[in-house]
Amino acid sequence: MTAPNREGGTAPQIAAAGKGQQVAESGESRACLVPWREPRRLWPLAALLLLYLILAVAYGVIAPSFESPDEIGHFFTVKYIADRGQLPIPEKDLAREYLYGQEGTQPPLYYLVGAAILRGSGVPSEDAWAYLRVNPHTTCGSPHLTGNKAFLAHDPVRERFPWQGSILGLHVLRFYSTALGLVTLLGVYAIARLCCPRREGLPLLAVALTALNPQFLFVSAGVNNDNLLVALCTWGLYAILRYIRYEPTYLNSALAGVLIGLAVLTKIGGLLLLPLAALAILLGTWYRVHRAVDSQSSHRRDLRVTFGRWPLMLSHLLLLAGAALLIASWWYLRNALLYHDPMLIEHHLDIVSRRDPTPIAHILYEMPSIFYSYWGRFTCDISPGPWYYAFWGLVIIAGLGGVVAWWRRLSLRCRLSLVLLLVWFLLVFFGWFRWNLIASGVQGRLLFPATASVGVLVATGLAIWTRRRHWVRILLVLSWLGLSLGMLYGLIRPTFAPPPRHSEADELAIPSAADRAFVDGDLRLELLGYEVRPTDLEPGEALEVTLYLSAPQELTDTYSLGLWLV
Repeated sequence: MTAPNREGGTAPQIAAAGKGQQVAESGESRACLVPWREPRRLWPLAALLLLYLILAVAYGVIAPSFESPDEIGHFFTVKYIADRGQLPIPEKDLAREYLYGQEGTQPPLYYLVGAAILRGSGVPSEDAWAYLRVNPHTTCGSPHLTGNKAFLAHDPVRERFPWQGSILGLHVLRFYSTALGLVTLLGVYAIARLCCPRREGLPLLAVALTALNPQFLFVSAGVNNDNLLVALCTWGLYAILRYIRYEPTYLNSALAGVLIGLAVLTKIGGLLLLPLAALAILLGTWYRVHRAVDSQSSHRRDLRVTFGRWPLMLSHLLLLAGAALLIASWWYLRNALLYHDPMLIEHHLDIVSRRDPTPIAHILYEMPSIFYSYWGRFTCDISPGPWYYAFWGLVIIAGLGGVVAWWRRLSLRCRLSLVLLLVWFLLVFFGWFRWNLIASGVQGRLLFPATASVGVLVATGLAIWTRRRHWVRILLVLSWLGLSLGMLYGLIRPTFAPPPRHSEADELAIPSAADRAFVDGDLRLELLGYEVRPTDLEPGEALEVTLYLSAPQELTDTYSLGLWLV
C-alpha cells in the first residue's frame, strides 16, 4: 500500500517495524539521489557550473594583480614553500621580510598544494617583488573617497595578457582557487539532493544562489586558503548529513573524519565540524529509532532506546575523530614542540596585533558589515548602493520565510537535515564572532564555510514558493546572473581600469585644447587638453576633470600630478 508523501509523490506505508522499513526507505532515497540515472537533470547543473567557471575566470582576469583580500600574504606563503621546500617561520620580522605576513601562521594544506602546483608549472616567480610598489595616493580603506582604489601602483603593460613571470604564477594559483570553488558547488548540489530529494528545483536553485553570488565569485577568483576550507567543509557537511539519510557505516565515518582532518589542516575553523558530527550521529540514531518503534510510543521511550545505542554511536564518533586526528595532528604537535603554541594563535596576533577590549555592543554594530561583505563588498571597501543589499535581503527573507511557512509539510528527515544546516551556520557564525573579539575581521568570506547552509536553506523556501512556476525560478537565476555581471563590469572593472590609451592624438575630440608641458629633468609630459564636467557647480557637488596627456618617452617610474581649483 502507498500513501502520499509530504514532499510530493508516494512513499511505502510500512505497518510493521523492522529492517524491511529501513531497506525500503533507503532504496527509495537512493533512487532519488543518483542524478546520472536521469541524465536530463545533469544538463542544467552542467550549464550552471560552466557559467560559474566563465564568470570566476573573468573575475580573476579583471581583478588587478595582488588586489584580492590578503592575496599578497597568501601568494608569498605559497612562494616561500615552493622556493625553500619548508613551511614559513611564524616570526614577526621574517613574516614582514618575506611578505607572507600572518598567513605564515595558518595551517598549511592550501599552501602545500599551491606550492606543488607552482613548482610543477615551472613558472618563475623571482620578479614578484617588482609588482608590489605601493600606490602613494591610494584611497583603499577610505570608502567615502572615490577613485584611485588600487593599493598598488600597477603597470598595465607589464601585467596584461599574455602573462609572464610572477603574474603568470599568480593566475595559475587563481585558477587553482577557481577549481576549488567548482568543488564547493558540486558539494552544494549533493547536499541539496540529500536533504530533500523530492523537492523539485531545490538543488539547482541552491547551486545558482551560491555560484552567482558576486562575493563568492570574487573570492574564488583570488589566491586565498578560504577556498579550500569551504570546499572541504561543504563535502564534510555532506558526509555528516548522511547520518540522517542512511544507516551509519564505518566507511562513511572514516570518510567524514578524513574530510574534517583535511579541513582542520587548512584552517582552524574546520574543528567546528566535530561537534556537528556528534549531533548528526545522535539525531540520525534517534530518527531510525523513532521510525522503528511502535507509532504510539512516547518520545521519552524513543530517547531511552536512542541512548541505549551509545556504544554504536560512540564507535562511529571515535572513528571519525580518530581519522581527523590522524590527518591533522602532526602540524599542531609540530607547533607545540617548536613554538609552544599549537595553533600559532599568539604568533598570529603578534603579527596582526590583538584587538583592544571591545564592547559587545560595538561588535553587534559591525554585524551588518558581515551581511554586506557576504554578498558583495569587494576589496578596498568597493560597494554597490543600498538597493543591492536590499535585494539580497529580500531573497533571504523570502527563502527562509518559505521554510518557516511550510515547515510542517516537510518530511521529518528533511527537517532534521535543515536543522543541522542551521546549526552549522550558527557554529560558523559564533566562531567568527569569537575571533572578532580578539582580532578585527569583519569579512563575509569568513562565513563561506557555511555557504551550503545559506544556499540550501534559502533555496528550499524559494523552491516551495515557486513550485509549478518555473518561469519565476528562471527570472530569479537571471537576476542573480545580472548582478554578478553588473558587479564585474559595472563596478570592479571601472574602478581599477587604467585610463584609455590612444595611438594618435589627432583622433581625439578634445573639448578644450591646451599646449602645455611639464618638465622634470629628462621627463617631459605634455598636456594636450582637458574636459571639465559640469561647468556649473552647486555647493557639495563633485567636479570631474579629464586630462589628455602625452609622454614622448616611456615612463619608468610613478609620478604624481596635482590639480588646484582657483
